[in-house]
Amino acid sequence: MKKKVLIDTDPGVDDALALLMALNLDEVEIMGFVSEPGNVPSEKGSANIVRLLDALGADSSLYDRVYTGARKPLVRDLITAEWVHGLDGLGDAGFPPPSRQPKRRGVYFIVEQLLSAARGEVSLLCLGPLTNVALSVLLEPDIVDRVREVVIMGGWFGLTPFSYGNMTPVSEFNVYTDPEAAKIVFENFEGKLRAVGLDVTMNPGVEMTCESLERLKSSPSKVAKVAARILENPMKRFGCRFQPHDPLALTALVKPGLFVFKEYAVAVSLADGITRGQTIVERRFWLEEFREAPEIGTYIKHPRIQVAEDVRAGEALAFILDVLSS
Repeated sequence: MKKKVLIDTDPGVDDALALLMALNLDEVEIMGFVSEPGNVPSEKGSANIVRLLDALGADSSLYDRVYTGARKPLVRDLITAEWVHGLDGLGDAGFPPPSRQPKRRGVYFIVEQLLSAARGEVSLLCLGPLTNVALSVLLEPDIVDRVREVVIMGGWFGLTPFSYGNMTPVSEFNVYTDPEAAKIVFENFEGKLRAVGLDVTMNPGVEMTCESLERLKSSPSKVAKVAARILENPMKRFGCRFQPHDPLALTALVKPGLFVFKEYAVAVSLADGITRGQTIVERRFWLEEFREAPEIGTYIKHPRIQVAEDVRAGEALAFILDVLSS
């Protein structure tokens, strides 16, 4: 049975790879795309979604589901990451201008899609900062009960030896960009949210290499050719190494058995400076029965979310490459 998925994204090289996978998976029915302010401004992000559809010769109905979301984070100035993703956000791959203009008012589109669907029918896949989803909840809190699940790429939780923050030593880009939005989403979707963070996406076993790139280049698949074109320059820039952060989030949505998720109470730091956007995990389970005692200081009780703390790395990478190559 197909999963109905609404994709919130800030493309972005790894976002683009995840979108190509979603478009190539029979088990995914894409309900729409909404661009986030993140790796690139949201207007550029939605244009990049159209560019991908153009490159694939996608069905015309998909173009009607591409929306531009919020222009900036809830409180803070927008921080982008063109230094990683290229000035165009797609690895400076030289795609032509988009064939049409995306629609606007993406936050309203999210609300409309969730309210019009049956309860528990649509999943949210969030590949960027969580601004659009937070605004959707503030606009219409009833969407929380309507959504089936929320899978995000976001956070560094300090649960594995593979990683550290990529914006500060303790903060991951998506949460750092809009920590206020992340806090709202974590709190409102408690019990429905699964987070795929740097703890697993930085696992060396899921790293894409020049060998991965050559496999994509040698495939006759149009999806593979587009993926290889996007990866070419980042691979050169980063020494034949690329971590597929967002493809792993999509993998967790459709192949959750490849991951180990554990429930943790998680707080998001709204402080400025080095801890901005830190996702702080409560691991002092032995204090549970004493959590009201003032002597132990702050005990994080909520929100409780499912956090990925391990991945069958070889199988996950194989799945990503198989989908992109087919």
